[in-house]
Amino acid sequence: ARREDDRRIVNGIFYVLRTGSPWRDLPDRYGPYTTVYNRFNRWAKKGVWLRMFEALAERSPQSLQLIDSSIAARIKIVSHSVV
Repeated sequence: ARREDDRRIVNGIFYVLRTGSPWRDLPDRYGPYTTVYNRFNRWAKKGVWLRMFEALAERSPQSLQLIDSSIAARIKIVSHSVV
């Protein structure tokens, strides 16, 4: 099977986190919702998100002020939700 484009998948993940939308309601332009969810979940388990935030914080500590607490809460909730 062909691997979905990472940029498309990341945009889909951000869409769900930003809107609070269920994975199943993800617009088709982001790819199959199961793929987007599985990539989000796999990256969370591997610590990819944490490493990304740490790298951003190291390069620009002020940028973390832009991450609002509701997004952090959604990451926690969404990572435990069922597809």
